[in-house]
Amino acid sequence: MSLRHLALLPVLLLATDVAAATRTSLTFVEPPTQARYSQAINLELALTIEGGAALIGSTDCDPNPDDDTDLLCRVVVELHKADTPETVIAITEPDVVVDDSGRARVRVTFVDGRYGGATFSASADGTDYVVTARFTDASGTRPSDCVDVDGENDGRRCPAEATATVALIPEVPALTFNRDVVLALGESVTLAASLQDDTGDAEVAGSDVDGTAPRVLAGLPIRFFYDADDNGRPSVSELIGEGTTNAAGVATVVFNAFAPDVTAGVFSAGLHAEFPGDGRYALARTSVSLTVSSSGVPDPARTVFIVSPSVIGLDVPAEAVVNARLVDADNNIIGADSPEQDVVFSTDLGRLIDSVQRDPLDGSYRQSLILPRTRGTATLTVTVNGVAAGTATVDIDGPEGCSCAGLGTVAPALFVVALLARRRRRRA
Repeated sequence: MSLRHLALLPVLLLATDVAAATRTSLTFVEPPTQARYSQAINLELALTIEGGAALIGSTDCDPNPDDDTDLLCRVVVELHKADTPETVIAITEPDVVVDDSGRARVRVTFVDGRYGGATFSASADGTDYVVTARFTDASGTRPSDCVDVDGENDGRRCPAEATATVALIPEVPALTFNRDVVLALGESVTLAASLQDDTGDAEVAGSDVDGTAPRVLAGLPIRFFYDADDNGRPSVSELIGEGTTNAAGVATVVFNAFAPDVTAGVFSAGLHAEFPGDGRYALARTSVSLTVSSSGVPDPARTVFIVSPSVIGLDVPAEAVVNARLVDADNNIIGADSPEQDVVFSTDLGRLIDSVQRDPLDGSYRQSLILPRTRGTATLTVTVNGVAAGTATVDIDGPEGCSCAGLGTVAPALFVVALLARRRRRRA
C-alpha cells in the first residue's frame, strides 16, 4: 500500500464513525383537516429510518435488548392554537409508542378539561389548532444532531418531527320545545325548551368520534319569540324573553297571550326558540305549534252579518243565505271550539226556513231565506244572546235583459205576433 493510500485511511474511518446514529422520518399517514368540538380525531403517524424501512418500536429503540429494561420507541404529541403557540396542550394519555409496523397512534378529544383543564374554542370557519408530533429516541433525550461524538453506534435514532393543522368547527346542538302550546286569549303559560349534545362527549380511549350518550348543556342562553306577523321568521321585535338552561338543560320564560299583541288562531310555527351559539356549539333554532282560542264571549256590536246574494232577480229562484260570524271584544273571530251562542235571525220580507245551523268548521251561524217574486228590499236583523247585533239587506229586482215574466208584462216579440194576427182577421 502506498503512502498516498495510507494517508487517506484515517479520513475514511472518521467518516464511518460520524454516521453512527441513524436518521429517522416521522409523517402523518393521513393529515387531519377538520374536527368538531366535543368530538375526537384519531391520528396515525409513520416512523421510518434511512431507506424508508419501518422502525420496529419494540426492538429498534432498545440499545440493550438483552437486559431487563425495554426501551420502546416513543412519540410525544402536543397541541396548541395557531395564534397562541405558547399555550401548549400535551397529549399524554394514552402513552404514544411505536408498534412493530412502525406506526404511532394518538387520539385527540376536543373536550374541555381533558388535558390539564385546557379549554377549546371553535368557529364557523374553523379555529386552527396545530398538532406537533416528535420522536425523541427511547430514553426521551433529544440529541442536537446526528453525530455520534463517542465514535460508537449506541443505538440512538435521530430526532424527527411532523406537524399538521386541524380546523375545529362548532358542533350543532339539539334544541327542542318540550310540547306544543295551547291556551286561551288572556292566559299565560311557561314556555320550556331543552338544549343538549345528542352525541355527547367523545371518550379518551377507543376509536369512536362521538360519545356514547347525550349530554345536557347547562348554563347556556335560550331566546324565545312569538311570531306576531306569522311569517315564520322571528325578529328582535318579537322577542318574548331569554332563559338560561338549568342542570337538566332546560330554559324557561313566561308567555302572556294578551290582546292586542297576541291574536287568536292556530299557528303551525307560532313560537320559536333560538340558541345564539358560542365558541363551542353552533347556532340552533326550533319552533312549535301555537293554538290561541278566543275568550268565547261575543261582542254583539262586532258581529259580521251578511246575506248572499244581496241582489236577487225576479227570473231566478228567490233564495238567499243569511250568515253571521261572532267576534269577541278583542276583535278575534269566535271559532267552532267556543261555546254555542243564542243567535236569532228575522226579516220583514219573505220568510226564514229550517232552523239556525252552526258551521262545525268555522263556527259561523246561518239560515236560509225565501223571498217573494215581487220588487222590494228585505231588511234582516240578527240578535246575539238577545242583544241586537246588526242588520243586512237583500234587494229583489229585475236585472237588465231579463224576461220580466213575473211582472205580467208582454214581451215585445209576442206583442208583434199578436198585432199581425189581428190585421189578418180584418182582411178576411
